[in-house]
Amino acid sequence: WLMAKGLLASSADCPKCGASCRMAKHKGSPIWRCPRKGCQTRVSQKAGSFFSRTKLSFAVALKLMFHWTRQHRVTETAKDVGVTQKVAIDWYNFCRDICEEHFLTNPITIGGPGKTVEIDESKFGKFYLQLIS
Repeated sequence: WLMAKGLLASSADCPKCGASCRMAKHKGSPIWRCPRKGCQTRVSQKAGSFFSRTKLSFAVALKLMFHWTRQHRVTETAKDVGVTQKVAIDWYNFCRDICEEHFLTNPITIGGPGKTVEIDESKFGKFYLQLIS
């Protein structure tokens, strides 16, 4: 499912010899493995992906993202997922940063002729105050 959604690579090349790796299992976890005899290099399935910088399992990371999309409180999320509040906060910030990056590179127009858009200035926080001073 993660491959189908583009969050994990559907193929990988060996970083040592350049051969096309095959999916295998190592200690019960999926990995990419070089098929060439004498190489047999193993590459984490997370390498080069959205998940490359986390030690969390895919299941825990996806649960954290689910809670973030549902706007659940950090304390509830941490308890439900079984992580510390610091981990939950870090993931919430990570998700927000990804959304921010997306909308900065792919801006959209809200409102338009005959449409009124109201924005609560308290949502802008420190950034908004820096802009007006």
